[in-house]
Amino acid sequence: MTIGTSNRNIVDPVDVLSMPVSKKCKKIILCHNHPSGNLEPSEADILFTERMEKAAAIMKIELLDHIIITETNYVAI
Repeated sequence: MTIGTSNRNIVDPVDVLSMPVSKKCKKIILCHNHPSGNLEPSEADILFTERMEKAAAIMKIELLDHIIITETNYVAI
């Protein structure tokens, strides 16, 4: 949905939620990659997850999980 640098990205919750809202989804899972290979969630990752959880709740959508992936592994925030 977006393109960023290896350690930064700007994501608008409206852009993320537009398809789930239009499809009348009740639950979503977010996923993004860390090209660096570092699975540790950044402060920005955690804040974004919290922001998305609140925004989704307003739309009556449950955020089930937010997953970070690398080339060889993954972790749920």
